[in-house]
Amino acid sequence: MKKAQVSIEFVFVLASLMLLFILILITTNEKNVQNKQTSEFLAARNECFEIANAISMAHSNGEGFRVNISTYYNTSIYDSGLITVTFENKQDFTASCTFLGRLNNTVNINSSAVVKNVNGVVFIEE
Repeated sequence: MKKAQVSIEFVFVLASLMLLFILILITTNEKNVQNKQTSEFLAARNECFEIANAISMAHSNGEGFRVNISTYYNTSIYDSGLITVTFENKQDFTASCTFLGRLNNTVNINSSAVVKNVNGVVFIEE
């Protein structure tokens, strides 16, 4: 076997290993992006449940009950009983949940707010 042939085979093996390594890196990166999106969605969903719990507590505890809530996300609370939490201004990444109680009107919050019960109706004020 000639030295030139060994060099060409070595380059071919090395190129194949580099290509395999690049494919593994691309696959790993895609999984990391998916894991980050899942983590963000779960955090938004958790915050949705915390807000729903605060509203339901205000409704069930009656007149005069107050609780402070805060959110990192853009949150819409609808008087129909639906809460949507959108993160990073991406409408296609929205977590939603429902709450029990009577809300006076639809509210959008993106920082902190006060949830209170006045005459059996829940009010949310920023």
